[in-house]
Amino acid sequence: MFPKLFTTLFCFSLLACQTVDNSEDLPCPEVVLSGLACKKSLDEPNIENLSGFQTFYYSDGTIKSQGNLNNGILHGFWIFKSSTGQILSEGNYTNGRLDGFWKVYWENGNLREEGHYQNCLKNGFWKFYFEEKSNAVKHEGNYQNDQKNGLWKSYDIHQNIIYNETCGE
Repeated sequence: MFPKLFTTLFCFSLLACQTVDNSEDLPCPEVVLSGLACKKSLDEPNIENLSGFQTFYYSDGTIKSQGNLNNGILHGFWIFKSSTGQILSEGNYTNGRLDGFWKVYWENGNLREEGHYQNCLKNGFWKFYFEEKSNAVKHEGNYQNDQKNGLWKSYDIHQNIIYNETCGE
């Protein structure tokens, strides 16, 4: 009796632990990123020894960028603007590398994406927005070491959920 019971329990446990093939599921949503460079250097002359809050200008006097330098290296909060004064991106650097909360904007001024970097890698909750409608979320979900991980949602322009699946687990 015990051998049959043991065999039955063993087979049942194998079946209960089987992994489910999700290859038929939809893939994680494809997100088009803005392409922020991990490490940024400014195209400004003679900044090697500058420290503290700095403002750089376009030739017409419009602000190009503002933020903190530490011996010429971006460190702390920075804002980058277009020649028309539109904010392009804003966020934090640690020793010249993306680190902390960032926002990137479409050319029309609408928010494009926002989320956290940790040593140049996306980590934590991110949101991506439609270009044509202000504050309309297109995708949202978590990153772990630059990889989509956990629950991701995608929306149509009217904010109806069109994708609601787990990625990367």
